Amino acid sequence: MSSARLMLPSALVTPRSTPTFTTQILSNSTYKIAIAFIAEDSVTVNALGIRLGAILGTSPTYQIELQGLDGSGIPDGNTVSGSNITFNPSSSGWAAGTFHWLSIGGATLVRGNPYALVVKYSSGTIDTSNNASFTLYQGNAGVESCGLPYALADTGSGYAKSSVLGEPLFGYRTATQTYGNPFQGYITGGLVNNGNRAALKLTLDSGWGSTYAVRGLFFQYATPAAGGTVKAGIWSSAGAEIASCTLDSDHAGGTSTVRQMKAFFSAAPTLAFGGTYYFGMERVATVNPTLKYIEVSDNRDLEAYPFGSGAVLSTWNGTAWTDTNTQLFLVSLILESWTKPASGGGNVSIVMG
Repeated sequence: MSSARLMLPSALVTPRSTPTFTTQILSNSTYKIAIAFIAEDSVTVNALGIRLGAILGTSPTYQIELQGLDGSGIPDGNTVSGSNITFNPSSSGWAAGTFHWLSIGGATLVRGNPYALVVKYSSGTIDTSNNASFTLYQGNAGVESCGLPYALADTGSGYAKSSVLGEPLFGYRTATQTYGNPFQGYITGGLVNNGNRAALKLTLDSGWGSTYAVRGLFFQYATPAAGGTVKAGIWSSAGAEIASCTLDSDHAGGTSTVRQMKAFFSAAPTLAFGGTYYFGMERVATVNPTLKYIEVSDNRDLEAYPFGSGAVLSTWNGTAWTDTNTQLFLVSLILESWTKPASGGGNVSIVMG
C-alpha cells in the first residue's frame, strides 16, 4: 500500500461569503472585453462560453472570437481561424446572470500557447440605453487569480488588464471536453430536517487503482451559532454510513460565517475504485447548516472541473438520494492511501487537474 497524503479537489472556485460578479458594459462600438488564457490541450474548439451580466434596453449584435496574445499580454487582433460568430443577447432571450455557449466553426488551439476570448461590438444600435454587460470575473473566492487566466477591458483607450484578485468566467469546448471556468453562479442550500444530507456524488475510475482510503474531507459551509453541531460523512449508494465525524461550531475560529473546514475521521475507510460514494454533510441536531453549491448552465460544464461531469450534488431525504446534475457540492477528499491497480490491469494514465 502506498501512502497518498494528498487532496483531490472537487472545484477551484469557492466563495468565502456572498460571491460577487464584476461585469463590463459594452455601450460603445469601440468597447471590448477579453479573457486571456493558456490552452490546456491541442484541440479543435467548437464552442465558446460567456456569462451575461444584464441587458439594458435592446442589445446590439456582438461578436465573440479567439485571438492570439502579443508580447505584452494584450489581444493581438488576429482572429484564430473558425473562431468568430455574432450573437444578440436580446433576440436570443438571454436572462441576466446566465452562462451561454456559442457554436463556432472549429478553431485549432495548441497546448501551452496563449489566447484571448474577445467580445466586441458587431452591428445595431449601441449606446447608454441599448447595450449588454458581460462578466469578467467573480470575487470572494477561495482561490483567486490575477495571473492566468486574467480579464481585460477596452473602454476606448486600449486594453487594460484587471488587477483585481478574481477568477475570470469563460469557457471553450470541444465535442468531448469543456475547459475554463464556466460556472453560472452559486446556490445557497441547507438541510431542512434531521437526517437530511447534501453530498458530492463521486465515482473514481476503476482503472486508476484498486482501493483508496479517505482520511478526511475539506469543504465549505457557514459554521453554525455557538453550540451547534453537524456531521461530516461518507455514505454508500444505499445510504449506509461508511464513516463520519462531528463538527462542533465551538471548535472553529468563528460562527455563522462561511469558512473552509477540514473534517478528519477516527479511522480512514477503504473505498473501491469504480464504486460510487457520497461525501458530504448531514443534519443531526437543531442546526440547519448553510451550504454552498456551484451552479452551471448544463452538466457538460462540470467537465471543466477536476472530477468531471459525473461528480454532482446529491441530496438524501431519509430514504433515497436525488441528483442535481447542474450543481456541484464543494467537497474535496483528503487521502490516506492509494493502492495500485491489480497486476495485469494494463497501463493506466491518471490525470489530476
